Amino acid sequence: MLAALSDSIPAVTIDALLEHIVVIDQGGTILSANKAWRDFALANGGDPLCVSEGINYLDVCDRAAMSGCGDAAHVASLVRDTLAGRRRCATFDYPCDAPHEPRWFSLKMTALDHAGAPAVVLVHDNITELKSCERQIQFQASLLASVEQAVIATDVAGTILYWNPFAEKLYGWSAAEAMGRNIIDLVPADSSAERAAQIMARPCAGAAASIRNSRSA
Repeated sequence: MLAALSDSIPAVTIDALLEHIVVIDQGGTILSANKAWRDFALANGGDPLCVSEGINYLDVCDRAAMSGCGDAAHVASLVRDTLAGRRRCATFDYPCDAPHEPRWFSLKMTALDHAGAPAVVLVHDNITELKSCERQIQFQASLLASVEQAVIATDVAGTILYWNPFAEKLYGWSAAEAMGRNIIDLVPADSSAERAAQIMARPCAGAAASIRNSRSA
């Protein structure tokens, strides 16, 4: 079976990929593992032979689940659903910290027909940098939401992209009302269109602009 698989999925192809990839059969046994998968095991103090061809992936997940790893239990459930045909594919993000740094991986699984029998391709991709960026964005968003100043972001056409809670309080428009509208639409009635255009011209030129107004009762 391993020889047949090597004919249908050339090892040189999956070995060239940076993602950690394995193919498992209907019973959960690993049929093929790429170089990145084996290198990852070695770099993290493991024996590649213990996590590669011939090893049962589901058994490893089940043992980890019995030790209290909820993520392993979830992965095993997703894999079994995919092998049983209850789903075609699935994605699951999970933490996998190293001793010196936090790490995140995304597991993508896809059903595969191998010699008339169900199989699954599992791709583990390191998304630590993406998660770090997401956390930074969330932190910055929380800061903008808490400052006691109106913070408004628009595109170059003046369409409002961000409207923080203090802007709601100061100008009287909720974020739901303001988002997607043009900033000129929210200029008070006693301001001229010409003045509104001048306000928008400043950000377009790279300068800061401020608006003082309140929503009419």
